[in-house]
Amino acid sequence: MRKIHFNIFQKMNGLSTIIKYSLFGFIFLFLSKHSQSAQCQFKSVSCGFRYTMAIGVDGSLWGWGANEAGQLGDGTNQDHDRPVQIGTDKNWKQIESGINHSFAIKEDGSLWAWGLNGYGALGIGHTDPRNTPVRVGQENNWEYISMSIFEQTAAIKKDGTLWVWGTQLNQIGATKDSSHNPIPFQTAHRWKSIAINFGTCIGITQNGALWSWGSNNYGLLGLGHFNNTITFNPTRIGISSNWNFVDISDGHAIALNNLGELYSWGSNTDGVLGHSAYNVNINSPTKVNSNLEWKTVKVNKFSLTTGFGNTFGIKKDGTLWVWGSGAYNLLVDQSLTRSNVPVRIGQDTNWINGDIGWNVCFGIKKDSSTYSWGKTVTGKLGHGQLSDVKVPKNLCCKASSSLLQYNLCHNDTILIRGKKYFQTQSTAQDTLVNFEGCDSIVSIQLFFYPEDTSNYIDTLCYSDQINIFGKVLNRSNPTEYFRIANAKRNGCDSIVEVSFYFPDSIHISEEISADSQNVLVKLNIQGGLPPYQFEWNTGDTSREIILPQDGVYSVTVTDRKNCKAVKIYYFKTSADQKTSEVRFNWYQSADKLYLTSENNPISEVFIYDFSGRIVYSEKTNTEQVVIPRTAVQSGLFILKAKFQNGEYKVLKFTN
Repeated sequence: MRKIHFNIFQKMNGLSTIIKYSLFGFIFLFLSKHSQSAQCQFKSVSCGFRYTMAIGVDGSLWGWGANEAGQLGDGTNQDHDRPVQIGTDKNWKQIESGINHSFAIKEDGSLWAWGLNGYGALGIGHTDPRNTPVRVGQENNWEYISMSIFEQTAAIKKDGTLWVWGTQLNQIGATKDSSHNPIPFQTAHRWKSIAINFGTCIGITQNGALWSWGSNNYGLLGLGHFNNTITFNPTRIGISSNWNFVDISDGHAIALNNLGELYSWGSNTDGVLGHSAYNVNINSPTKVNSNLEWKTVKVNKFSLTTGFGNTFGIKKDGTLWVWGSGAYNLLVDQSLTRSNVPVRIGQDTNWINGDIGWNVCFGIKKDSSTYSWGKTVTGKLGHGQLSDVKVPKNLCCKASSSLLQYNLCHNDTILIRGKKYFQTQSTAQDTLVNFEGCDSIVSIQLFFYPEDTSNYIDTLCYSDQINIFGKVLNRSNPTEYFRIANAKRNGCDSIVEVSFYFPDSIHISEEISADSQNVLVKLNIQGGLPPYQFEWNTGDTSREIILPQDGVYSVTVTDRKNCKAVKIYYFKTSADQKTSEVRFNWYQSADKLYLTSENNPISEVFIYDFSGRIVYSEKTNTEQVVIPRTAVQSGLFILKAKFQNGEYKVLKFTN
């Protein structure tokens, strides 16, 4: 039985070889060596409400999750549970996601929008939705953009001017209540960072000062009071001029300065501020801790709307931290339902970016590989599954492509992950889901060696039979096929057709002439395969022979395949042809042969086989001879009895 030892290849049955591979066997090893990485290579990610957007390291745009309003921008309204590339452009710079519409800025400074367009939220002059990116105006000087979970957007141009559009703009001090196009925010300040959410704006001017205006819910303006009034003009928060980044949810805000100090204020639901007691709101910036260690920070902009608040941060040492709600494993530590202090996620020290949203969290490492965890409703985690992810899991943008080629024997059948492949079904594609966290498409090409066949032909004698591997070949069954295991160097079996020719049996006839002393015997042979050889018991080897008139003679005829035939002759002289004086009888019992002579004792007995060989002899001088039948083997024999008066009697018997 042929056995194939090639990692996970294994022989299953006899002549039809069934080979099997497993997901973590040969294919895993093959892909490890031959597949290009299918991991997402992102430089930034933005969490929308039920979807996610990202920008690749090559500047490409990607989206996944809910898409009922076209918020992914792929030209469809179909959800995707894995990242799909949006268009082919590779010059995207910043991405911002909201409830169900998105914005992005390209490297050339152009601004683009897509998704639901209620209240003119896209800023394209009307309220019709778009499911592919559409340009906002014709300017090429957009620098930074922020959007509210409500239909309000604020963006900064390269000259530092601030622009807004959407609805209820008068709440944030705009000159009109709503606009379907960007309108300038009337202020003398020049801005470098802006955050807007639910009617509250917090911005950083180019000189590093921190400002706020709009609604003061939960003390979000950071001005040291909880007065629920609307401030229409930017009001400075404190006196520091080293602010670098600001972000705001619908309930709390965070700001990072140039030293790496992180401050937070507003609603402390679930401990999202990272300091103070749970549910104790803070109305002015308060340091999260005393260390100068933070590099990147984000908030879940849907914190109060969804009832699950979170804050995300990466320190200068590359560690990643999350605090607030522990729902859906965002804190990874399943023993924590919430935390009012930062909780480290894992032990890695190579995180550089990420974002946090409604029950989802994303982290990007130095090698641009991207990980996500949390609740996977609508597929917004991007793992191709709708089950929650409890720890950071590698994200895939596309399946890698690999080619698996293997040579097999003619009659082999391969079972690859439940699918059979054989001579006429030798190519296919298979998808290995979550290979190293990613799918891998394997093109399978199997090559089958031609069947190795040969013939063995020989000649046997008429009555011969031969047993080959348990199969009997004879005149009535002269041909069989045999599979010889591992007969070839490639390990394949060989098929041998074995055929035997059985010629007719050798038939001996003769022409006999005699005189008073001798007999001339001339043999005629039919059957067998000439030429023939002759062997008489007298030692002669000729076809024609002169024999004395008195005696028993045998001849063996052998053809060129060593097949044989034997004939026995018995001749008596004419003197012996007179009337016999011997009254001779014989008979057989179950175990003896009896010879009797009533008037002339038996002097000698000879038994010949049909080759003329004497197989038994006995000298006697009695009128009865008893020969045990065990004295000779089974078969046909000639018996010659000689009497005292010189007569002979010859008989043929079967023992």
